[in-house]
Amino acid sequence: MMKLHIFPIAAVLLSYAACTIHAQDWGFLVMTDWHRGEVFATTPDRDSEDYKVRLDTLSHIKRTYGGELVVMPGDVATGKWHRPDYINKYFPGMTNAEAVLKAGNNCFGTIRSLFTDAGYEKVLVAVGDHELGDNYWISGDHKTKSLPQFREAFSNAFNSNQAGSFKYEEMIGSVNARPIGTIYESTSFAHQHKNVLFVTVDVFMKLSQDADFFDATTSEGGEGVVTGSVAGDHLQWFEQVLQEGNKKSSIDHIIVQAHLPILLPTRKSSSSAMSVDGGVESEFWQLMVQYGVSVYLGGEVHTVTATKDPSTNLVQVISRSNFNNGFLKVKVKSSGLEIVAYGEEGPNGRDNRTYSELGQLSLPRDVFDAPTGSGSLKLVDINEPLIYYSFDESMPLIDRPVDGMGTKKVLAPDMIEINGEVAMDSVPNYGEFGQQYDAQIANVELSKGVMGNAAMFSPDSRMSVYSMGPFSGGTAMSYSFWFKTKGPGEMILFHYAPKWALNEGGNKNVFSLTLNDGQPKLYASPTSVLTGQSWDLNDGRWHNIAVIMPRASCRLSEVKMYVDNEQVETESSNDNPNLYLSGSGYIGIGGYGYTEAIAFSIPQGIPFEGKIDELYVWGRTVLIAEVARVQKKEFQINETHKCVANEKRFNFETTELEKDWHCARSCRETLSCLGYEIKLKASGKYRCLQFKNRHPRVGKEVTLGNKPNCVVLV
Repeated sequence: MMKLHIFPIAAVLLSYAACTIHAQDWGFLVMTDWHRGEVFATTPDRDSEDYKVRLDTLSHIKRTYGGELVVMPGDVATGKWHRPDYINKYFPGMTNAEAVLKAGNNCFGTIRSLFTDAGYEKVLVAVGDHELGDNYWISGDHKTKSLPQFREAFSNAFNSNQAGSFKYEEMIGSVNARPIGTIYESTSFAHQHKNVLFVTVDVFMKLSQDADFFDATTSEGGEGVVTGSVAGDHLQWFEQVLQEGNKKSSIDHIIVQAHLPILLPTRKSSSSAMSVDGGVESEFWQLMVQYGVSVYLGGEVHTVTATKDPSTNLVQVISRSNFNNGFLKVKVKSSGLEIVAYGEEGPNGRDNRTYSELGQLSLPRDVFDAPTGSGSLKLVDINEPLIYYSFDESMPLIDRPVDGMGTKKVLAPDMIEINGEVAMDSVPNYGEFGQQYDAQIANVELSKGVMGNAAMFSPDSRMSVYSMGPFSGGTAMSYSFWFKTKGPGEMILFHYAPKWALNEGGNKNVFSLTLNDGQPKLYASPTSVLTGQSWDLNDGRWHNIAVIMPRASCRLSEVKMYVDNEQVETESSNDNPNLYLSGSGYIGIGGYGYTEAIAFSIPQGIPFEGKIDELYVWGRTVLIAEVARVQKKEFQINETHKCVANEKRFNFETTELEKDWHCARSCRETLSCLGYEIKLKASGKYRCLQFKNRHPRVGKEVTLGNKPNCVVLV
């Protein structure tokens, strides 16, 4: 059981008051998931063209953006040096352990020389999954047996001096700079540079048992015998370092870096999407909260996301630097940290050496001043939908670039293939995850829907989201949309499944919704099915459907399904798993989309024919009342209609909605509207009907009682 911790304000204020002399402003860079050193594993030649190209780019960054040091939260190469075919080709005759150590020394050593030649004498690197051969780790296989050699090669290059001693031995107060006596003693360490204490943590914990670790009830494990966690003596050392850091008057900020995200969900692109077990409730995170850590820097998911702790000002910043196509620049001031995200631009897939500002984040040191962000570093508001497609318009793909979609030749492509069809346009995402989660479309027409336009699908239509997730593990998720169809068969409405073939552990779920001859069915796997007891939804009329996880890691049978704002009864198959959703999956709308995992396909599934409108995805459990507020099907947009703020009375006894209008959504960013007005066909005496937080259904008769109500136009 996790122990309770004292709220950190007192400790932070004491440290803040004790500091009377501060270093002048200075800066450093963050390069996460650099992924550019693999070539050096077999050709560690500093005179090679590969070395020169990378050196020119890093030297340009140093000249233009400076930085006294570079922080790298893992994944500098690919690291799959344990494979028999690789060893036979490049290191014939060597044992697995020998080959891993040789390739690692070549790769990591050359990378370290590269940064030194570019002017960066100090580079602080965290272990990532690729530094350990890449996940999944099977008990007893060559990769898992070679974990000591992976770590040895890593430490030789990045954490050892020319004499072979550990670089960062200076005590932090009364605590060793590294966790002596643990397997992390050469890969986890603390180092003070000027007024910042950098704490680098190796979060890849190999479990003692031989069996793969996976607990769907707590959303832990799922990567074999290695999991993302900090525990035991390693955790104790981490806490002691934070304690001592808070005592030192020369330290204004404590910055922690590790490879894996902790707060979920995050934006993701082409990633296995591993994360730290326990998330926000993990002791690792809670210690950072308790001791007033300034910021947590992570990677793994190849995108940029800034997320604040639910109850404090601690912020997690996940970023990307894949092939030098971006980085963070951090300005250190005694009063706080200022972070700027940069992204590459230009015609080439790599090495354009031109960067533009994508976002800013301000992290004040004073605990009473809240952090603020903009652009790609805008703090994610988990209360708002992460994805929202209005389907009112589409835009050329080239005008809506998505991180990770580029190739070696082109940074921002103008087309992409989705399951055999070429997509050249995107539907904008107006949710919290922004442009990164635009949906790419092929052969999809936009025509009149429940609000503005809707997406009209035929068998050749394709709509999918190139970015992965935002589903991840047991994180509670919800989605809702409108659809209209007369189609028979089992049509795919909303498909979420892994990008790649069946994951090695075989234990992660999909979250896919079909309409089987008018009856909704939710799949967690091809054999785990939740069937909604609602029929005839293929009647050619508009219907709203909502799928809601009531809690994290809930069972499939616990998922709530609503049709037209009414909860429907459901029946689950005998196989009723706790949901642990693959983090490396794609959303497909009206079909399979980008998903390559045929093992997770629905054999009888066919493309959707009909219309879909107003699609929302939340990164939490939502109430059906929230769905009802945003799904304003009855009120068509009238761009020229002026909102009315007073009350109106209508002459009716029994009311049927004849025509409805809705005010222009001039506040799309907040997903709220200025107001609405409805027109009614009525007969009988004057009565009033109140519409404030609920909306009537088009075509449904509303019978009023004897007591008059009011029509409130809000």
